Amino acid sequence: MLLPSSILWNFIIFFIFKVKFAESVTSEVSGISKLVNSIERMEDKRLERLISRYNCEHFYVDMGTNIGVQIRKVYQAEKYPGALALPVFDQYFGAGRRCNVCSIGFEPNPSHRAHLYALQERFNNAGIGVLIFFGAANTHTGVLKYGTKSKKVDKKQDWGGSVVQASNSKLGQSYFRSVRSIDVARIIRTLDSNLRNQRRGSRVSSKIVMKSDIEGSEFTVFPHLLFTNTICSIDFLFAEW
Repeated sequence: MLLPSSILWNFIIFFIFKVKFAESVTSEVSGISKLVNSIERMEDKRLERLISRYNCEHFYVDMGTNIGVQIRKVYQAEKYPGALALPVFDQYFGAGRRCNVCSIGFEPNPSHRAHLYALQERFNNAGIGVLIFFGAANTHTGVLKYGTKSKKVDKKQDWGGSVVQASNSKLGQSYFRSVRSIDVARIIRTLDSNLRNQRRGSRVSSKIVMKSDIEGSEFTVFPHLLFTNTICSIDFLFAEW
């Protein structure tokens, strides 16, 4: 049976539209994939520069670094007597100046960027490897919405800033900005691989210590570390819960 010409033409138009739409989606996905790969290569290059320049025998990973106080405790313990993190650093990194410890910070709040740039440069100039990623430690490479109570930094340096949308009403967030999302598991795997290469496959004497203070994102980041088996590369993890 022959189809009426109007139905046939409608079918042809629909088929062409479907093919063009599929091509458009494929092209868009390909473009996003290339962008993600480009960003991750940039992250890798920053890590490579850090590792090649400094004697990184251990790594401290600071998720939610805020203004960098926790990183300062690694190298300037005398300024923070009684801090709960100090015994952990002594146990895993040893006492002293710890110039063989490299620190990786993650901070999404743009308001802290200038301060953290200065902190990073100050330590780097002193021969200490500190690298700050200006983005949220998360499960993927991309973009997230970051919320604070206001555009102006509060007296507690925006401790409640978060990318967890379910927490916005509880935290009183009313000001939002788009920030980078960084796959923290991928970064940890890179650090672990580097330490193993240095020690010909063994990591007995090299440690990775992580702090997490990411305002509820732990509920997605921690499962991500588990499911990717990255949690096994971390020697000690402590968190604000």
